[in-house]
Amino acid sequence: MNKKKKSKLIKFLTNPWTVGIGLVIFGAFLNGKFKWINFSKIFEIIKVGLSYIGKFFIYKVGLPVWLLMIISIPFIFFFGIMITYYFKKNPENKFLNYTEDKFDNIIFRWEWKDIYKTGKYDVYDLHKHCPKCKCILNSKSLYSPGRSTRTSELWYCPNCEYKIGDNEIPNEKDIIALISHRAENKC
Repeated sequence: MNKKKKSKLIKFLTNPWTVGIGLVIFGAFLNGKFKWINFSKIFEIIKVGLSYIGKFFIYKVGLPVWLLMIISIPFIFFFGIMITYYFKKNPENKFLNYTEDKFDNIIFRWEWKDIYKTGKYDVYDLHKHCPKCKCILNSKSLYSPGRSTRTSELWYCPNCEYKIGDNEIPNEKDIIALISHRAENKC
């Protein structure tokens, strides 16, 4: 038998529909061939055994409600501590607290965004902040006299009048690369 036919046969035999129908036919065959085996007696034993197991879980205990509440408080407290401990110890989420850093005397703040709910995060909403008062810096385009194209950009603080030129601020792609690097190594 060649590989292709063998693969199709294995797919057919492992198909849930084939297995289900095959087991029904096999059971009917066994029941018809082996009349001396009392399958109804075997099924009755299995049924009684399962009913005893079920009765164990439905066993009634006469406890007052106040006692159940007192017993449940330590369990709730224990599970609360366990959940808190898990989230503090989970190394995957530690870097999400890293949302501010200083590069070349400029403060940068950002958020982390989950990319399509995959668990991979990217820097999102990156802003430059004033090193003096921590206000968000605004930009103003500068034009050379007699030209209609922008020559540079000036970043200024609307609160304290701090100013810095575009050439003094690192490139945004470089900042994102530095943030990713520090997030991987610090956290």
